[in-house]
Amino acid sequence: MVKSKKLEDYELELIRWRFEYIKKDIESRILQKKTDYLKKHGAVGFADYETSLEFELRVEYQKLDQMFQIVVDSNEPSILEESNFQKLEEIAKVNYSTTGGEKLSLISPYEFGFLTIKKGSLDFAERKEIESHVEHTFQFLSKIPWTGDLKMVPSIAHAHHEKLDGTGYPRGLTADSIPIQSKIMAISDIFDALTDKDRPYKRAVPIERALDILQMEARENHVDQDLLKIFIEGKVYDKLYYSGYLR
Repeated sequence: MVKSKKLEDYELELIRWRFEYIKKDIESRILQKKTDYLKKHGAVGFADYETSLEFELRVEYQKLDQMFQIVVDSNEPSILEESNFQKLEEIAKVNYSTTGGEKLSLISPYEFGFLTIKKGSLDFAERKEIESHVEHTFQFLSKIPWTGDLKMVPSIAHAHHEKLDGTGYPRGLTADSIPIQSKIMAISDIFDALTDKDRPYKRAVPIERALDILQMEARENHVDQDLLKIFIEGKVYDKLYYSGYLR
C-alpha cells in the first residue's frame, strides 16, 4: 500500500467540489440581493450597493480559498503543524445546505481523520498493514536453511525498522536489543527510500537533503549516530549508488 497524499485524489476532488458549490451559492445569494434592491429602490444608489456586494463576494471567496488551501497543505504527508490542526477543526465546523435543504459538513469526520494525521499519509489501520510486511518477511526468511554467517539474516531483516528509542516496529526494540547489522540496514533503507527515483508515489529528494533527514533521525534517537557518521564521512552512499545497489 502506497499513498502520496493522506486523501486519495478523488476524495480531495469531492472537497474541492463542495467549496465550489458554496461559492456558487454565495454568488446566487449576492445576485438575489441585487435583484431585490432594484425591485425595491430602482437604480437610485445601486452602483454603490453593487460595489459593496462585490466586495462582500470577494471577501467570502478569499476566505473559502484560504480554507481550501489549508486542506491542500494538510493533505501532504509532512508533519502537520498544530496551527493547521486547529484551522482544520474550525473548517470541520462549517456547514452548507444542499439544494434539498440538507445540512452537511464541509469536511466529513472521515476526511478530518486523515487530514489530521500528524506525520505521513497513513492512518493507524493502514500503517499496521504496511508494518505487517516485516513479519511476513521474517516468516519467509526463517524457512530458509541459512548456514554459517548467514544464520542471522532473518533476525537482521526483522529488526531493520526498529528505532533506538523503542518507537519502531514490529516489536518496539530499544538500542541494546537491535543487532548492529539491522542498525546499518536501517540507515541504508531510509537513504534508499528518500533518494530512489523509481517510486511513483513520491519524489526523490537530493542526497544532501536525505543526509539532513538522516541526521535529524539520529538526533531524535531513531538511528545510530556513530554508524551514521561512518555512513556520511565514508560516503558509503556513493559506493552503494555507483555499484548499482541504490539506483
